[in-house]
Amino acid sequence: MPSQRIRLLHVLHEAGWLPNHANLAFENGDDLLPSILATWADYDCMSLPKRERLRFEEKQSWLLEQMTSGAQLTSLPITDDQLGISLGDRLVWWPHGRPDRRLVGIVSSRLGRRLDKQVAWLSVFRAACSKINRDHDVLLTAASTTPEQFVQRAAELFGVQVVLMICPREAEKIPAWFNRVIHQQRLVRRTNVFPGFVSPELHTLSAGALRRTDLTNTPLRDRIVVSLSQKLLVFHLRRAGHLDRLVRAKLESANTATGSVVIALGAELIKRDYANELLDSGAVGWVVLSSTQSDLTSTSFLPKTDSASIVELPTDDDWHLLTHCTRSQSDGWPDQCWTNYLDELLLNTEAMDRSAFASLQRIIAMQRLIATSRMIRGNTAVVCFTAVPVNASLKLRTFRSHLGRWDFEPYGICIDRRWLQERGCAPVAYGDASLWDSLTPRERPFFQMQASTTRRTSRVIDWTVEQEWRHVGDLVLNELPKHKGIVFVPTEEEAKRLAVLSRWPVAVLDGARTVD
Repeated sequence: MPSQRIRLLHVLHEAGWLPNHANLAFENGDDLLPSILATWADYDCMSLPKRERLRFEEKQSWLLEQMTSGAQLTSLPITDDQLGISLGDRLVWWPHGRPDRRLVGIVSSRLGRRLDKQVAWLSVFRAACSKINRDHDVLLTAASTTPEQFVQRAAELFGVQVVLMICPREAEKIPAWFNRVIHQQRLVRRTNVFPGFVSPELHTLSAGALRRTDLTNTPLRDRIVVSLSQKLLVFHLRRAGHLDRLVRAKLESANTATGSVVIALGAELIKRDYANELLDSGAVGWVVLSSTQSDLTSTSFLPKTDSASIVELPTDDDWHLLTHCTRSQSDGWPDQCWTNYLDELLLNTEAMDRSAFASLQRIIAMQRLIATSRMIRGNTAVVCFTAVPVNASLKLRTFRSHLGRWDFEPYGICIDRRWLQERGCAPVAYGDASLWDSLTPRERPFFQMQASTTRRTSRVIDWTVEQEWRHVGDLVLNELPKHKGIVFVPTEEEAKRLAVLSRWPVAVLDGARTVD
């Protein structure tokens, strides 16, 4: 009996999916469930103790129920090349079956934090979804890869079928994996999405097999997508990364059909000199033309019929305002669900803009400052202000690398301090852990550490220079009088655009600069 069959019988016995000492008739690539059920049906369990017999009958009934609903248990298809060998000998549990269609895989290196800036990438993705043959193709992705969240959402938005490969947990054993996939039946079935749960290796790769591949130290999720794809779409790639190694191995394999590896060309996707190397190795280039939306052309907010005046800010000596600075968002708005944000990106709506200017537009349109609990000890949602005059606050502008964002961007709204105090806004209490412990629950939302130390550089940050104030919960601005607020931006062009939206005057900052 071939060693692969022996190993398979061993793990099925060990997991309780096959009666002890029972054999199994199957061919490689077959769905194993019919053979497993046939073995159960032929097995004489009447001589077993009652408790064990009932357990066997329960397992047989469950397997029959799964097969009737379309579930399959197969071996992971592997090819006799570096990629295939690196996958190892594994099983795949398909709770909803598997589409018998060509697998079109999508892979990409990691994107930046600002997904709304990935215009070229999103254009290529939309084009791929529109061009896929829905009668013959299915998109292939794997959990926790860069394209996964977009591919899964495309299943619902664009009506494409998706195969989602889900890798085993780190150091997971075969019996634990079998037990886990049983409990996955409780998950709600998603339209057009066919999950495939990949098992741990049935055995460790031999020394001979390891000598034939050097890809086992790349992420399994990427190996699976690249190896199984009958057509592979590469949207973004970094030289010398793990995806680079996998794509090159795909191009070098004799099992790869001519023209089946497609790379997206463009400075923001795969740069020309790098792309030329891949094209020389057999890849096919793909160019998608897209239109870039400017931050200043959004029509997401309806203009007012009259324009606000453009004014100068009060001098520092006459400063009586508190300032809320807006910043660019790396994901959805504070009050927006992630799915809604993905839809904006995939459908290319003008509302996808997440710049600091767009954030200020949204505040003016909603006439509300949304509270957030991020970075707030105790997780109370608050709106933050600074008592530092705006022009002086520009000197505080700094990039927080651990958060991937700028603080004190030159966009925001200044509000009369007394008006805010009447609505519960108050200065924070700077201190240490002992001060926090002494505060009442009502006082704790206004606590801020006096200083903290960065992990990477051990630099001490003095937070008191921000002169922070807070308001607990959202702050509604409907009743803020025109003379009690001022909106500010760094350029005259942006000021003119905001003036047609805002009922508060708009100021242009002196010496302000912006950074994407």
